[in-house]
Amino acid sequence: MSTTGSATVAEVWTKVESDPSNIDTWMEFLSATDQSFDINLIRTNYEKFLDEFPLAESMWEKYAQHEETAGNFDKALGVYEKALGTHLTFSVSMWTRFCTYVSKHSSDTALIRSTYQRATEKVGSFYTASDLWSSFIAWEEAQRQSPNVLKIFQQIVHFPLQHLSSLFERFKGYISAGHVEGLGEIEGFDNPEVQASLELKIPLAINHFQSIVDATWKSFSARSELELKVAGHLTSPSQFPVFTLKDEILEAWRNYLDFEDKNQSDVERLIALYERCLLSCFHYPEFWSRFTSLLIEKGRVEAARAVWNRATSSILKRHPEALIDHALFEEFEGNAEKSHALYFQLLSSFPDHLESIVSA
Repeated sequence: MSTTGSATVAEVWTKVESDPSNIDTWMEFLSATDQSFDINLIRTNYEKFLDEFPLAESMWEKYAQHEETAGNFDKALGVYEKALGTHLTFSVSMWTRFCTYVSKHSSDTALIRSTYQRATEKVGSFYTASDLWSSFIAWEEAQRQSPNVLKIFQQIVHFPLQHLSSLFERFKGYISAGHVEGLGEIEGFDNPEVQASLELKIPLAINHFQSIVDATWKSFSARSELELKVAGHLTSPSQFPVFTLKDEILEAWRNYLDFEDKNQSDVERLIALYERCLLSCFHYPEFWSRFTSLLIEKGRVEAARAVWNRATSSILKRHPEALIDHALFEEFEGNAEKSHALYFQLLSSFPDHLESIVSA
């Protein structure tokens, strides 16, 4: 299928091909594409852009909007699913965008609820997930589903969310309004006198969940300062992520990873932290290498291979260091064909790069 579609798009595409790292030219190219109103051309050209810049969340969203405008709801969902399927799987903001889109454009309550549930299962425990949970609560409230709202609140109190305090105040207000049925077993609820009195149930319930919140913050205290330092620098770009980060941001991530490594944190939580790190530090091969080393150490060689493939197929495909490290990994794992292909890519892309030549 043609990438150009019109003389204007064709002219800009020539500029893109001459310098595929120039984001301004890409934006010009997509702007010309948008004006074509040709959904097939739009698909082709947005796919090309997103292959180059897969972390550009708002451009995934814009691509989905084009499909929606063309009357293709299922294809719009597919765009979000593709975004979340690889590089943005652990992006709280991308999951929030997806949930917002589905809740706005679908009347299928089962689909909307399952989308929110998928999102919260994947990233709901993250410090920055408050808005996602708040959106989920608001949607269930609009459905007048008190038991579901209570279930959500009872999950939230176990996570050290950035805005847990305000969410808990909301929870207390919900309980104080008389929504106590379905809260489960709470100490004191089995007392016959309490069972017959809503006024007695409410303070017991609030105190019960307050103790859980207090325990959540206590367990989080050791890493709270580290989390605050990295959370303040998470990118939520209007069009694409930031390629060059300040030294203090990189150091904050190194310190956080060091802390979790040394404390032998739960493996899945540690993997999720590395994935969050890559959303910010994606342009720095050291973090990809460090992540793959962790996975290999944990016996997850195929997962390490998948991470390297993600890196060198798009985000770091123009980084000699990443290509070399990936090639060495494949060589060590006995995958000579892949290793040779990566070395060939190195020599083709960087013929004057001494380390590439030596490695090959």
